[in-house]
Amino acid sequence: MRKRRLSKALAMFLAAALTIPAAVPVAASESTADKEETVYVKTDANGEEKTVIVSDWLKNFSGEAKIKDALKSHFPQDGFLGEESGAENLACEYCWVVDPIDGTSSFLYGLNAWCISIAILHKNQIVCGVIFDPVHNELFRAMKGDGAFLNDHPIRTSSSISLKEGLIGLGVSHRVHPNTFTPVLNHILLDGGIFIRNGSGALMLVYVAAGRLIGYFEPHINAWDVCAAIIIVQEAGGYVNNFLEKDGLLKGNYILGCCTEELFLRLNRIIRVN
Repeated sequence: MRKRRLSKALAMFLAAALTIPAAVPVAASESTADKEETVYVKTDANGEEKTVIVSDWLKNFSGEAKIKDALKSHFPQDGFLGEESGAENLACEYCWVVDPIDGTSSFLYGLNAWCISIAILHKNQIVCGVIFDPVHNELFRAMKGDGAFLNDHPIRTSSSISLKEGLIGLGVSHRVHPNTFTPVLNHILLDGGIFIRNGSGALMLVYVAAGRLIGYFEPHINAWDVCAAIIIVQEAGGYVNNFLEKDGLLKGNYILGCCTEELFLRLNRIIRVN
């Protein structure tokens, strides 16, 4: 019964994800110079005020609402957590976690690294995930116990155990102090590694699943950004920290995803110390 429900849910994933490009204008690749912007002050987790500039188009974007409406019409009893609309009925057996655009800055400034991310939690465990990159027409998906796929082709992580054997993805934000990030960056560089940052944590994690990157680290990230990617990495043979511990679903957490256990343990020790 559970398997049938998850299969139906995954079908809904695909349907919901594929409806979003219609809601996202082709203007994603255009300059934002002619877009109206709103400036407001936001208080971060440390109580500090930050000036934030948001495109008025993005502020009025209804992508999450479209996904939520589609899911609620099929699964009205399920919980929901979205970047825009927040939490609803999280105590339910099943909960959907949605980010309508991961890589918002890239999207706004005409870069190609952004995606739609949808995950399902069953009793607080991630069991399904879909990430759709409409710019490159790449759909990454996974269901617990069934493997990971890119456009219906099975994917596996790299077998690299050295930082010199591939690229590491890194992400950072102003939600945390730079000291939580720089020790890891320093270790990677001193060990002969090379890093990239494209602005989308979800995409860089699934690139680990597909063997394009050997790892990804960000000192703090939100659940809607990574829940779908976590199950995809795991089902592709990779290793990820227990993101949901310490109320990670609502408060966020650090994320470390690696292609092999050796690489994961090595980087996780550095992260835990700092």
